[in-house]
This record gives sequence, C-alpha cells and structure tokens, in this order.
Amino acid sequence: MNAVTIPSPQRADNSMFWLFRSTRTEKDAAARPSDSMVVFSVVWGMAMMLSAASHTFLLRGSAGLTMAVLAAAALGSAALLVMNPRRTSLLLLVSGLMIAIYVLRLPVPSNNQTISLFMNTAILIAFSVQAVRGRGSIDRAVPYEQLRVVARALLAIMYFYGVFHKINTGFLNPETSCATALYQPLARPFGLENNIVGIYGAIAATFIVETIAIVCLYWRRFFWVGLLVSLPFHYVIPISGYSWYMDFSSLVFALYMLSVPREVATGLYSTGVALVRRVQPIRAGISGIVALALTWIVAALIVAALST
Repeated sequence: MNAVTIPSPQRADNSMFWLFRSTRTEKDAAARPSDSMVVFSVVWGMAMMLSAASHTFLLRGSAGLTMAVLAAAALGSAALLVMNPRRTSLLLLVSGLMIAIYVLRLPVPSNNQTISLFMNTAILIAFSVQAVRGRGSIDRAVPYEQLRVVARALLAIMYFYGVFHKINTGFLNPETSCATALYQPLARPFGLENNIVGIYGAIAATFIVETIAIVCLYWRRFFWVGLLVSLPFHYVIPISGYSWYMDFSSLVFALYMLSVPREVATGLYSTGVALVRRVQPIRAGISGIVALALTWIVAALIVAALST
C-alpha cells in the first residue's frame, strides 16, 4: 500500500508565523537561570542609551569635556550592553557612568533619571555584595532576585507619586494639563485634538491607569491586568513626542522585565532573538557586536535630534 503524505499542520503553521517563532536552540539558551538578567540588561541598555542620547548638549561638549566624554562613554557602553547582555562588566560600567553623570549634573529635576539613579545604584550594590560573598565569582541569579524586589518597589513609588502629584488644579485644568499635551498630538490625525470629552478623558485615564498599575503590582492574582493596562499606556505616550518620554517608557519596560515571572521574561527574550535573527543574521565576534552597537548609537542620536 502506498503511503499517503499528509501535510503537516505544524509546517503550515510555521509558514504563516515563522517570523515570530524562536528556534529550539534559542529557547534552550533563554531558559538558563541567568537569562532573565540578560533580558533586563537588553532593555536597561536601551533605556540608558536613550537617556544618554537625550543629553545632546552634553555630547556636544556644552557642559565641558569631562561631561562629553562621560556621556559618549555611557552611550557607547549601553549600546554594547544591548548587543552583549551576558557581560556583567558592561552592565556595571553603564550603571557607574550613568550615576557619575547624574551626580555631576545635580540638581537633576527629571523623575525618571532619579529612578534610574536608584536602580543603577542597586545594580552596583547587588553585584558587589555577591562578588564579595562569592570571593570574586558572581552567580547572576542572586542579584537578579534582589533586583526584582527593588524594581517592583520603584514602580510602586513611581505610580504612587504619579497619582499623588497630579492631584492639583494645574493637571485637572485642560489648558495647563500635561495630559492635554500628550493627548492632542495623538488625536490630531483624527481631528479630535480639541475635543473636550477626549481631553478630560485623557486626564481621567491617567489617574485610572496609574492607580490600576500600582494596585496590581502587589496583587499577584491580577498582576496581568496591570501589565495589560500599563504597558500599552507607556508605549503610546512617547508617540506624542512630548517631553522626551522615550527613555522613561524604556525605563518602565525594563523594571517590568524584572517584575514579571522569569518564564515570561525568557520567553520574550527568545522570541525577540529569533525575530532579529530572521530579519538580519548576526555574525559572531567583536566586529559584529561593534557594528550593531554603532547602529544602535546612530539610531538613538537620530531619535534624540528629531525630538529636540
């Protein structure tokens, strides 16, 4: 009897969704215990790149040669961290450089840069303590668990003050509220930028989203609700181009990567790696890493230049 060939459902499914599927090798690599720190390192590197790139006046040397060198070094090391996230030394270097820039620029009014300061300090402390206890060797899983506590606390504090400091006549007034400035560019393509219902809706939505986010952070059963509400919110607000929210949103995404279950973080990483490799094959070696890092740097500078 001749064998009948039946089309494989898996093959058909792969042909449709191949771009979003990670290979077995990539999934195995992402499943290692230390890989959750890898996921955080990638997103944290992106956030620090955007933060460093936003200081265009520092990069131009307007604040002196020392600040220009520090800003350029932070931008370059953050780009290298994105491309080589398993290197703990790069993560520590980025944290140290960003702390130095913050201290030398004091007083710094930016809330997100202050949050970054606490996180970068926590990174240095957690890895330093682990290095001392391990007599030079570092088990990345230990600082990872410690930084998860810090990240969730920083998110909670951020959302609390995000709600608390908005309880004032300036924010509730459509003429002066930053919610209006965020809403109007998003609604302009639809001709609704001056719609009073939409403006008041944006003001109210800000309170609602941030309140849900802070409640769900520590309510394990409904943590996923907070993610579904807050992540799209932080994705949308940078699109307005108002007040350089890109590095702020990237900062929030990085902190959430430490807050979600390990399996979720590693799954996102493996899928992201698969997507990048399908679109553009990555060559191993220092030349490939440097080339990709330079690409990230140029992209960050272009975004910063267009937004200033």
